[in-house]
Amino acid sequence: AEMSAEHYGNVELLESAQGLAAEIEFMMCPEDEKPQQNFKNPAKKKFKNSQKQKKNIDTDVHYAASSTSGATSFERDRNSGDQRQGLSWKIIKATLAFLGMMTLAAQTGLRDFLQGDQVDGWEMFCSPESWLTAACRSEGLKFSRINLAQGFDLYKPKVYEELKKKYKLERPRRIWVSTRCTVWCPFTSLNFRTEEQRVVLEQRRRKERAMFKLLIPFLLDILENDPACELFWEWPHRCYGW
Repeated sequence: AEMSAEHYGNVELLESAQGLAAEIEFMMCPEDEKPQQNFKNPAKKKFKNSQKQKKNIDTDVHYAASSTSGATSFERDRNSGDQRQGLSWKIIKATLAFLGMMTLAAQTGLRDFLQGDQVDGWEMFCSPESWLTAACRSEGLKFSRINLAQGFDLYKPKVYEELKKKYKLERPRRIWVSTRCTVWCPFTSLNFRTEEQRVVLEQRRRKERAMFKLLIPFLLDILENDPACELFWEWPHRCYGW
């Protein structure tokens, strides 16, 4: 308010400075405290007229600079957004995978709790590394091999007493039987042509029949006690054993 002409060299410059100060003060003043603009400020008007051309030039330069910086800022924001989006998607996928693992573990635990020691199936007369049991186990099923490698000689009567006890504990839902079919195969009858060979073949078949007299009553007893149990018998269609 106490500015003088000596500080600026001429009165016009002083008026321009006073108008600029008034403009800045007005812009910084809160809305509810701004004075009513019902008066005309000659200094402010002169300041605006003297700066009009300069403002037009500055506006063009500022617009061009803003456009460039805005585009750069937009690219930067977009790249940053893409990075955040990629990171968020990775977190979502990891979370879903973790939840899937937890759900599978919970389902398995619940199934084991409800089933107890019950198994999904037995595979009888199979090889030590049978494919069927391996495939079922890979899918999360409880499958047991009942063969000589597991200590079950299914040609001996006492073994079936052990199997009855095992069945009461495990109560398999399915039983897959794959007894030998070689002695009943049509090609075997062609290969055993001589009288001596036919005697050997008949001895092997008698052994199989003796085993069937142990196996079939055992399976029928299971089906009678548990009609829901599924029985599968693996033999070729043209097998003479049928």
